[in-house]
Amino acid sequence: MKKQTNLKSRQLGNEQEIDSLIKSFDDRYSKSNDKDTLLKREIEAHELLFDNMKLPLIAGASSNNRPLKHLQIYYTDGEINKIRDSYIKYIVNGDDIKDTGEYFHCKKEELDLDNDIYFIDNKNRYFKKFPPSNIEIHNYIEANKRFLYLNWLRTFVKGSIRESEKELSLQEKALISFYEGDIITRDKGKLYQHYSHYSTTSTRIGTESDKYGNFSLTRTLNKIKRIEKIIPHLSESAQKTAIDEVKTLRAALDKETL
Repeated sequence: MKKQTNLKSRQLGNEQEIDSLIKSFDDRYSKSNDKDTLLKREIEAHELLFDNMKLPLIAGASSNNRPLKHLQIYYTDGEINKIRDSYIKYIVNGDDIKDTGEYFHCKKEELDLDNDIYFIDNKNRYFKKFPPSNIEIHNYIEANKRFLYLNWLRTFVKGSIRESEKELSLQEKALISFYEGDIITRDKGKLYQHYSHYSTTSTRIGTESDKYGNFSLTRTLNKIKRIEKIIPHLSESAQKTAIDEVKTLRAALDKETL
């Protein structure tokens, strides 16, 4: 008979391991002289762990190769494949680990007929369902642990952005909302007015004029600085749009100042 595994106790250990991952990151983050890069690398490592498009591995591969070692994740390629399988099965598809297991032939007297899960085949043989193997539970716990930690890292980023946004002006917050595709409604008052203003392409990438209608170098440079200031607060895709618009603005500025 297979030895049954205490899943609850293993899950408790999993929670402690997540706490350990978070504590380790907090320690490194507090000591880092480049906190943004540290955070980006930590997120990148865990996104690669789950994404076969970004980090392709041969299905069924099992060697001593550790493809994420440079990012301080030391799973072998075989371990990563198993973690990805568990991620898809239990996290993406939502299967319950407690429903996983295999049936093995046993004698009727070995069964607890009231509590065990079993079936009888057409030859009148008894098959008892055993809980998932230690290996299956281990892969499930590793996938769950790393996925929860990745979500914590993403929440950490959002929290950092929200904290730093306290120092931004309403105009800058409106720009962030536009680039991120957020919807600002009229009940937001002046924030909505700025948002509506920046929703027009010519307003964002056109050069500025003074009150007499003449080109204003100072106002145009201030517009560029305002966009550049909010770029670190944007997601990767939004950053690309903002950077492209800064390039367009600078090109327009060069034409005016030649």
